[in-house]
Amino acid sequence: MSKRLLEKQKNLLLRAVDDVIKEDPPKEKHLLKLKNVYQLINSEETPISICENCETPFFANTEGWVAVDQIENLFQRIAPGEPMPIGECPVCGILLQVNKKYKEVA
Repeated sequence: MSKRLLEKQKNLLLRAVDDVIKEDPPKEKHLLKLKNVYQLINSEETPISICENCETPFFANTEGWVAVDQIENLFQRIAPGEPMPIGECPVCGILLQVNKKYKEVA
């Protein structure tokens, strides 16, 4: 793994830990982000989606489902011809697209 990628993952993990520490008790969304970032660092698995806003990675479970929120007001949030999102980020609420690297692996 490249030094630059390791540094990026380290910073992502530190931000996730910081979010958990700030809250007492920690919010469920921050614990989810921490768990997913930890999985990203300690796994060879490619995430199905990575939030473009908060950088939380999302992986498929054993049944192939991704734990993301249902999209509120879908047709008000996408324009005709745009790719269909896979869900809404439970951490920050942005629409999630399939990770390009995941498409290449799958």
